[in-house]
Amino acid sequence: MPSGGVEGGVPEALLEFVRGFIVFNAGVKKAARYQQYFAVKEAVRVTRGELLVTVRTPDRTARVLNAWLRGRARAVLGERLTRCLEQAAPFGIRHDGSFQLRTMWTRWGSCTRAGRLTFNPLLIQAPGDCIDYVLLHELCHTAEFGHSSAYYALLGRMLPDWKSRRSRLNRLVELAG
Repeated sequence: MPSGGVEGGVPEALLEFVRGFIVFNAGVKKAARYQQYFAVKEAVRVTRGELLVTVRTPDRTARVLNAWLRGRARAVLGERLTRCLEQAAPFGIRHDGSFQLRTMWTRWGSCTRAGRLTFNPLLIQAPGDCIDYVLLHELCHTAEFGHSSAYYALLGRMLPDWKSRRSRLNRLVELAG
């Protein structure tokens, strides 16, 4: 590996994420190995616990990995958000299911007063029940903005075990920062 914590043009922090993603993909431990191949068609594949990155040149590795991560995050979070919206509907929570992705150094998600949801793509490293906790946490903000007692009462009715899920999330998966 070249000096400066960069392997094949990939920042060490991104490589650590990639290793962590495979090891804790949806909370399930798997053997992981990062490999980089050079070819015309760029792609990322997960095969038998290995992450195979195919790029045209080494300097494109970070870009290809980031695009793959965001695509996986959009698919995984979109599917889970649909299920969470069904779970939240009996509590009067309505949302169109749209969201943005943004790598955040200190948060898994956020919700604006206008109800715009943003999620950290690194969240997909977490087990499904922890992902659902974050999604439902943010959906509750569409009805109760801020962390008032009314907010926590709503979250507790919707997800009685939210505290244990939050603890598990923070124990298993680290934010990028």
